[in-house]
Amino acid sequence: MQSYWLKKENSSSLLIFFTGWGMKPASTGHLKITNHDLLVIYDYREMHVDELKISGNYNDIMIVAWSMGVLAAAYIMQEAALKPTLAIAINGTGVPISDQYGIPVDIYTGTTQTLSDHSLKKFLLRMCGSKTGYDKFMENHVIADIPSLKDELIAIEKKQHDYSFKQKWDHAILCQNDSIFPYANMYAYWDGKVQDIISIQAPHFPFFIWDSWTSIIDFCKEKKDGKGFN
Repeated sequence: MQSYWLKKENSSSLLIFFTGWGMKPASTGHLKITNHDLLVIYDYREMHVDELKISGNYNDIMIVAWSMGVLAAAYIMQEAALKPTLAIAINGTGVPISDQYGIPVDIYTGTTQTLSDHSLKKFLLRMCGSKTGYDKFMENHVIADIPSLKDELIAIEKKQHDYSFKQKWDHAILCQNDSIFPYANMYAYWDGKVQDIISIQAPHFPFFIWDSWTSIIDFCKEKKDGKGFN
């Protein structure tokens, strides 16, 4: 697990973003950072609490976790006794490799065993939902090498079976057009575990809906109040 400060200016508010498998801090680089510091957590080949280096006097700490980052965030919240003032999960679950609550086991195993440059591109296309989305995503994303990506998939699977997570989450944003995590599986996992399940029409990588990290937080508040869009 690695951490990278995208912004650290002694703000009173900190947002920690747990990104997905194979992602880098720049992968969501189009999102503007306003009103808070931003720490990105990525690369889940190893998960160590001491790598979550938080310094500063923050009045509130918010978590946004996406895809496999949901598992990593749950681990950190438990091991580091981190209690955020707001926790948002996007297109992921605490049991990401599961026929009932996550990516079906056979699909996950097959992805790990057959991963190549060609299959990775196909995965990223499905993740982005279209060639247009893929091209826009690749403007910021840097692809890791195949061996390290395989190692990360294996490590995530092992970590899932090591822990039973019971953290408090406030919102779960689930995309009905997700081609990575089946929507029905995610809904089954989050039903009864969060204040709000927010269902939207978007692919697994939904971040082009928003232009800033603050807009993601505001989006959840608006949906809770019956505003926003579907």
